[in-house]
Amino acid sequence: MIIMFKVNQDNEVIPIEAYVEEGDRRRPLSIDEVKWWLEVLEALTG
Repeated sequence: MIIMFKVNQDNEVIPIEAYVEEGDRRRPLSIDEVKWWLEVLEALTG
């Protein structure tokens, strides 16, 4: 899984592109799904 991020003007890290590499193909992932998982991880690590 590859996730690319950028830092906005408020120094927040924001995902801008995500995909899974499967051999020589890329399967895109929804940015909303990535944001959801990041929120779950943040909640777990407090």
